[in-house]
Amino acid sequence: MPGILHFPPEPKGVVVFVGGGRFSPRSQFVAQILQKAGLATLLLDLLDGEKGGQNMADAVGRLSDRLLGAADWLRHEPETMTLRLGYFGAGVGAAAAIEAAAREPAAATTLASWDGRLDLACEHLAGVRAPILMIVDDADESHRIDQVMLDLLNCPKAVVVIPGATHLLPEPGALQEVALLAKEWFRLQFLNLAGTSRHEPQCLPERAPTG
Repeated sequence: MPGILHFPPEPKGVVVFVGGGRFSPRSQFVAQILQKAGLATLLLDLLDGEKGGQNMADAVGRLSDRLLGAADWLRHEPETMTLRLGYFGAGVGAAAAIEAAAREPAAATTLASWDGRLDLACEHLAGVRAPILMIVDDADESHRIDQVMLDLLNCPKAVVVIPGATHLLPEPGALQEVALLAKEWFRLQFLNLAGTSRHEPQCLPERAPTG
């Protein structure tokens, strides 16, 4: 499974990107913001070799399998085996990250998503224990993330709405806002876990209401 692992000096944790692939300009942009904040990143071609037309639920399951394989690899690599692990997913990738977090709760410390397809992971929502940040645009908020789905999540959760943003983030400043929110979330979770319970959430300052 092709991927790019970026390892800054003394990283605070490692974030695996789910969806988009290692050459996705948006994934690379967000990864660079995280790297500058002292976080290791792993960009993977989780869909490498896949053909279109497959059932969406099967695709999410396949992505989840490969993500858990990557998490297992990180746990056995000398450079990353002691680092806290986070998942960052967009769209269908977010559903795969949620499924992976539910299937192996001890693997990931925290999750973050952009425009995540929670509707494709409904049966796994109740099994997630790691804190999750959901970044959404106001246009899609009503059907991507509704109160029923939020209630199914038993984990600490936060939702941030970026007004005017759309799925591919072509609007000026929208992609940077997603990247900065993700950076703040992962740093807060990774850095503060040493003195707290493993799954006790740390809130984004003045940005995200927690549930």
